[in-house]
Amino acid sequence: DLMVQSEAFMDRLDYRGETYWVDYPIYYHSNRGLPQWYERLSAETDTGFVLGNHAGLIEKRRRAVKHANIRTSVLKKLADEQAIGGLIFTGPLERSMNYRKAVRRRRDFRIYDGEEHAFLGRPSADGVVAGGANLLPRVWQAVTRSSLNRYDTHQQFPDHVYQMLESGVMLKAFYAVYHKNPAAVMKRMLHVAGILPNAHTASGTGFSTPEENRAVEEVCKKYDLA
Repeated sequence: DLMVQSEAFMDRLDYRGETYWVDYPIYYHSNRGLPQWYERLSAETDTGFVLGNHAGLIEKRRRAVKHANIRTSVLKKLADEQAIGGLIFTGPLERSMNYRKAVRRRRDFRIYDGEEHAFLGRPSADGVVAGGANLLPRVWQAVTRSSLNRYDTHQQFPDHVYQMLESGVMLKAFYAVYHKNPAAVMKRMLHVAGILPNAHTASGTGFSTPEENRAVEEVCKKYDLA
């Protein structure tokens, strides 16, 4: 129902940009039968999928589950479904390497880093899904392109290296402010930057604290976003 409503909304907007569904399946579905589930689900839409794996998210469920991660053998089968184009991964490096081995038959399958801070310190081979890109899209775009394009001739110049280092410091500074309470603090940042008219959040979302609000004001002023 959510997929149908969302796609109808995009049709009414006449939106022509690239879209895909992001789904963290282990939050509501076990590993057993997961490939068959996506085979059925993908038949209901022309929009592709990017799956998410985040054990910390699953562990916040009130009801305990047997596995908090997509099993490697299951991911291998999921990668056979052409509608699934990638995975957003948050977790230890060892599991990430095992996942990469599992999907190596699909050269177009991407494993995106789900941790912004980790990517800034050690860029992954496929890219990153960064909440901070909502606030600083051009900066994140420049850093990501530089990290992925290892043969870019611009990287040979000291000015480029210095600029990327400066950008990395900036992105880390913003991340340090919002990563503990991302929904509320990011909304506050977008409001302070003049992008959103208010900092209201959905019911059930914790408010940003006075201390967090002060930190938002400081970092936005420091980098001329306020």
